[in-house]
Amino acid sequence: LDLSGVGRDLLPFTVDIASGKHGRRIPGSGIPIRPVEDLRAARPDVVLVLTWDIADEVIGQLEAGGGWGAQYLVPLPTPRLIDGTAA
Repeated sequence: LDLSGVGRDLLPFTVDIASGKHGRRIPGSGIPIRPVEDLRAARPDVVLVLTWDIADEVIGQLEAGGGWGAQYLVPLPTPRLIDGTAA
């Protein structure tokens, strides 16, 4: 993220299921790591999924129980945009 120039102005926070990471920051960019519940509460239109290798699992967990109609941008290995309602 830091090498790409992505900061808090573009990505206000990230989330992780691991509670030990909550309250920490992404090195270089300083983007805070928060609980997944914060993402659900924020209900963004587009969610950037950086864990591309387990993107389907992550999206499935976020969409469990109905989701909120977000789209999911998975940048690697080839960029793709996934409609949450179709997940």
